[in-house]
Amino acid sequence: MQLKPGELRNELRLSKDAFGKTAWHLAAFNGHVVVLEKMWDWVKELQLNPEELRNEVWLSIDHYGQMAWHMAAKRGHVEVLQKLWELAKELQLKPEELRNELWVSKDKSDQTAWHNAAGDGHVEVLEKLWDLAKELQLKPVELRNEVWLSKGEFDQTAWHMAAGRGHVEVLEKLWDFAKELQVKPEELRNQVWFSKDNSGKTAWHNAAGGGQVKILEKLWDWSKLLLQLNPKELRYQLCLSKDSSGKTAWHMAAGEGHVELLEKLWDWAKELQLTPEELSNQLWLSKDNSGKTTWHKAARGGHVEVLEKLWDWAKLLQLKPEELKNQVWLSKDGSGKTAWLMATRGSHVKLLEKLWNLAKELQLTPQDLRDQVWCSKGMSGETAWLMAARGGQVKLLQKLWDWAKELQLTTQELRDQVWSSKVKSGETAWLMAARRGQVKLLQKLWDCAKELQLTPQELRDQVLLSKVKSGETAWLMAASRGHVKLLQKLWNLAKELQLTPQELRDHVWLSKDESDKTSLHMAARQGRVEVLRKLWDFAKELQLQPEELENAVYVSKDKSGKTPSDMAPEDDDFETVMALWEWSSGETSPL
Repeated sequence: MQLKPGELRNELRLSKDAFGKTAWHLAAFNGHVVVLEKMWDWVKELQLNPEELRNEVWLSIDHYGQMAWHMAAKRGHVEVLQKLWELAKELQLKPEELRNELWVSKDKSDQTAWHNAAGDGHVEVLEKLWDLAKELQLKPVELRNEVWLSKGEFDQTAWHMAAGRGHVEVLEKLWDFAKELQVKPEELRNQVWFSKDNSGKTAWHNAAGGGQVKILEKLWDWSKLLLQLNPKELRYQLCLSKDSSGKTAWHMAAGEGHVELLEKLWDWAKELQLTPEELSNQLWLSKDNSGKTTWHKAARGGHVEVLEKLWDWAKLLQLKPEELKNQVWLSKDGSGKTAWLMATRGSHVKLLEKLWNLAKELQLTPQDLRDQVWCSKGMSGETAWLMAARGGQVKLLQKLWDWAKELQLTTQELRDQVWSSKVKSGETAWLMAARRGQVKLLQKLWDCAKELQLTPQELRDQVLLSKVKSGETAWLMAASRGHVKLLQKLWNLAKELQLTPQELRDHVWLSKDESDKTSLHMAARQGRVEVLRKLWDFAKELQLQPEELENAVYVSKDKSGKTPSDMAPEDDDFETVMALWEWSSGETSPL
């Protein structure tokens, strides 16, 4: 097949993939210099005019606003950059056009080729861009603006990006360029220590949050030896400098579990001769905008090694038992959560074990432990038990149960917590498990209830009658959300309680939420055919009469006047409609 020149021209110039990339983009992105050379020969053979070539080779962008030049820089393809540069000169692009593309042109993330190279650690690309800039005879002020001051995504400079991603060689190269430009010490000081991105983070913060110890060491050495920062400035950066969320480097390192980095910060603090009181304030009392200390941060992230390190330092600082008790057990963040509750919400069992052991080391009274393990609540009213239930954490529930027995909680205290404790929405642990279809969790709660020797009436009330504020029972939740296995579990428990057929009719078949919706309404509305099948099995087991089935499908109305059969057609759910139709005949199972 012989394509016409116009068709060949369009294929070479205009054809794009799903991300808006042309053949030129893809060759540059993947570093295929030979492909670029071959395509260049073809476009010359097609006699494209210089303007068309300029637009396609140099200026064409993909859906992300990236040109071939950006892509080559981001991927570290120095040879591609050299080839594109040669093609640009062959096209006789003006120095101003070259300057704009080399330094100024940004993609949709506000990244220049310089930012891309720095952020991805491509030192050789930075050197190539620097050499080309000098070839273009860019003025020192232009170079200074791009090397130090130009901001990309999140208002980060190349310096921020390299620091946060651990590119030591890039930082060293940027530093060399700065010296070559004879940047003043004051400008260097501002860039290294004080320049912030849109979240208020400096290069120091970025390195701390990313656990980049070597970067921090490099920044520290430069600050002392070359920038000659005084102890007051160093102390400020080490301990007091915060991002816009109020986090210091200590908070960031603790929250991300960077023990080695925390040790480095500790060594520098001692080098600066910080007093025990200053260190105590930093390690234990300094809070971010959400009210979290380093201890909270470590607990929330499940970082046991960080917690152990903070504890060791606390003993070195000779904190009093009362101070340690307040921090380990009582200190709360802005949402009312202690370290214990944060660890529970994150299902960090090993960290909870650590907190438990520290509490015993502090010789906390059984009452203190009881208050924290069982009674402490966050602002939503959740206890540790309820948080574990909400997360479906069976192992964590077992651990809390074991500790409760170790504390010799009374049967009534355990009963109140396992069965009666609620969050503000009215959900108990049982209802949380039902909402999420947690069969294993439901079984664990049931086992605990039997161990507590709850009466059949108490169990019946919880299994079938307990409701959230919207009136949904565990049964209705399971039907609405399609939890078929959980429906079967609830049915089995109801039979284990020896409910009569009439009770099963009343509490399973006819139970309604506040809008008078039955389990059939909910299954039909959501198109839960599997749930309808399961309900049919239960109906047969109850030996419901055809009239009862017909009433359930076609007569029973919610407060809006709709029956289950009315709800399915709203979404043209033919499968559900047919299931209801066959079901109400009393002859066949749905589908």
